[in-house]
Amino acid sequence: MFDDSFERSGVYFTVLETLRVSSDWARDTLKTWEALLEQWKHDAQPEKLFSPADLVALEENWAVVDRHIRARFEELMTRLTNKTEEIKSLRDGASGNVFNATSLREASKGIELNRAVYIFTVVTVLYTPLGFLATFFALPSLNNPGDNGLVGVPKGFKTTMIVIPLLTYLVSLAFVWYFRHIRRVKRAIRELAVMTVWTWETLKNHFSPTMDGRRQLSGFNG
Repeated sequence: MFDDSFERSGVYFTVLETLRVSSDWARDTLKTWEALLEQWKHDAQPEKLFSPADLVALEENWAVVDRHIRARFEELMTRLTNKTEEIKSLRDGASGNVFNATSLREASKGIELNRAVYIFTVVTVLYTPLGFLATFFALPSLNNPGDNGLVGVPKGFKTTMIVIPLLTYLVSLAFVWYFRHIRRVKRAIRELAVMTVWTWETLKNHFSPTMDGRRQLSGFNG
């Protein structure tokens, strides 16, 4: 599906180059024929070699051959041009398919990479607080031997090993929830603001005539 070795591109290039060279050969052949015809008319001087009747027949033969060669040349050039356009169309279509397939492959690789990073992040969050606390409580200043010469468990070791990882996990989950729902929260806030403005404008337009009438009535009574 993916042409990583560019073999197909090489085939397209070879075919197009072959068609181009074939077109050049056909044009060179026609030029050679035209040069031969001019050389016969001007250099060979056939009017000195043949009688008028033979010369007329000879000219007709030359004309027949010339028409035949030009007709075959036009036919060949038409076929070469059509084949060239077909190959270019196939090449462009294949290039588009390869581009789409490459984009799909890159997207798949990106998804796999995101999953790997996600797993790595989860594992890191799980083991980082435990590793940090284990390193912290392994400091020599916290592991002084007692009167019996033995090193006991530091104070607060069990509580810290439980509380700190749990707090880390809760904070991580809170951040995950926040970043997943921040767009929804912002959209809800915008919708609430729009609804509040619309309600205020509706109420103001509804009660404005009544308030204006009361003001006019109070002014008339005054």
